[in-house]
Amino acid sequence: MNKRFLGVIALLAVASWGTDAIAAIRVTGCVKDPMTLEQTDIALFHQHTRIVKLFFPDGTYRGTTDIAGAGLREILEKADITKKSDDGFDRPLDTYILVKGRGGERALFSYGEIFLSDDQDQFLLADRMRPVIPHHHANPTELGWDREAWLDSSAREKLEMKKCMGCHDGHQQVKLSLPAGMCLVPTHDKNTHRFIADVAEISVCQAGVTVSKSDSKDKSLWVDRPVLVLKDGHEVPIGPDSLNGLPTIEWQDASVGMGRGFQGIRQWKGASLLGLLNRNVGANPDYGTFAILVTASDGYRCLYSGGEMAYSPLGETLILADTVDGKPMDKDSGRFRTVTKEDFFIDRSVRLVKEIRILPIQ
Repeated sequence: MNKRFLGVIALLAVASWGTDAIAAIRVTGCVKDPMTLEQTDIALFHQHTRIVKLFFPDGTYRGTTDIAGAGLREILEKADITKKSDDGFDRPLDTYILVKGRGGERALFSYGEIFLSDDQDQFLLADRMRPVIPHHHANPTELGWDREAWLDSSAREKLEMKKCMGCHDGHQQVKLSLPAGMCLVPTHDKNTHRFIADVAEISVCQAGVTVSKSDSKDKSLWVDRPVLVLKDGHEVPIGPDSLNGLPTIEWQDASVGMGRGFQGIRQWKGASLLGLLNRNVGANPDYGTFAILVTASDGYRCLYSGGEMAYSPLGETLILADTVDGKPMDKDSGRFRTVTKEDFFIDRSVRLVKEIRILPIQ
């Protein structure tokens, strides 16, 4: 599927590097090899380019720019994600990544959306930018800009953009600027809520919840009514009746697992998990501040970030499925199974759902 973040398109090869250094970034937490990345280190990774529309935190337009930098996935692969404590689950599918800016901003990402998605290079650490100059400016040098020059952080701070008018719509001059430092750019998000300027730290974290497996004496793993655990610990039983009125999602995909390979072409149908959360957590929640941990009765589990559900350009992407190929789930799949439309691999599809837990991230 050909996705786009705010008009994102692939660009041409990367131009030369700037000379002014950008402050180093620490890669910490649940990694085997913690790192401190200087700009020269970032240059050693494969370089990606995109064109993006940027906005200020209040939602007003900030500008359109080419960006160039390294993929977050490749950086984390080099650091080697490794859990620091035994939580009863030996895969990293339930970990999350916090990206922190020097100004205090934070953005949350799940392991799965970085490593299992259709586009595994959708999260970029961009250290170079160049404003996209409208064709109306036949001679951009009159603005003091070189159309082809990539700007490092220092050059971006010095760039004078007051002469850039809102020429496309004839309105008054708009305030334009470029962000400073190394920037984390989620190129597929439908907004820039998770955009972080001047990145200081990338931290890999465990969920902090130990797996609780089924203690049923008859060894049946079937869960008739899973529970939604809210931030305050209150449990809301989930059954067919609690899903009435929620958006219904259908999705067909060739199910391929990283471990077991091809598992057939499946037609999934069920309720919107985002809709279920909206119904139970209150109006206009800040999805950038929590994650969703889904656990099965056999101990398998995975984590989704609030942002990947709420900020996807595809709209409703996470399904609490109760039907496959037009039939109810069988006893080995449980009453409900989670399915995400964003992932290439099906490893974050949790059958035998026992618990959906909202994890507030401090």
